[in-house]
Amino acid sequence: MADWNKIKTEYITTDTSYRKLADKYGLDQATIARRAKKEGWGSNRQQNAIRTQAKMVNAISNKQVDRAANLISVADLLLAKVKSLVESDSAVLIDTQNLKHISGVLKDIKEVQMIRSEADIREQNARIAKLQKEAERDKNEKPTITITLEGEIADYAK
Repeated sequence: MADWNKIKTEYITTDTSYRKLADKYGLDQATIARRAKKEGWGSNRQQNAIRTQAKMVNAISNKQVDRAANLISVADLLLAKVKSLVESDSAVLIDTQNLKHISGVLKDIKEVQMIRSEADIREQNARIAKLQKEAERDKNEKPTITITLEGEIADYAK
């Protein structure tokens, strides 16, 4: 006797065809197809695929959040080190070359932490407002179509 739960589970959770299942379990392909249709295996397979895809997206998203949090944490540590270097009274020579390096590090930290100046924020908000106005204008504009008929009205009355 066929283990229908096993066959159904394999169909729903893989991309195996009825033909392959029939060959694997020694059954007629039509028998599997009838049972699958009766029990709705196709929709179960689609639901399983959607759930699996959602779990994958969630897992990837969580990894990206963790990676971003780690990056910000390291940037914070680096910023603390730069700050202590600049504030120290030690004999560390800070010449123009070192200042350029420190400045570059600070710019990188700013970029990593997505810190924006007031001017950057205003510019971004202005661009967004402009795009919203354009979208609203495009939404409200109705196209005008002009149709010109030439000839006698009787020609078009047929």
